Amino acid sequence: MIDRRVHGEIREAMDYYHRNAGAKIATSLYTEFKKCKALIGRRPRASPIVRDDIRRLNLDRFPYHILYKVLTDAILIVKLKHDSRNPDLGLDR
Repeated sequence: MIDRRVHGEIREAMDYYHRNAGAKIATSLYTEFKKCKALIGRRPRASPIVRDDIRRLNLDRFPYHILYKVLTDAILIVKLKHDSRNPDLGLDR
């Protein structure tokens, strides 16, 4: 599952890269996000907990990370966040 706000965060990041680096890089960001999402699905408890029950997985090629929760029967992606943003931003979702 993906929090509805994450879709906007992905679009915002892709728009930034599209404007500043081109469509190919923007598409690469989305591909990297999907790769990380699949990794979370395969190994949900592999990433470290950053607070309470929220885990963090860094994207490899971009300065972003995914915050997510492992629920009883699902995984909830709560935030796509730029590495330089306030560390507490998004942890209250």
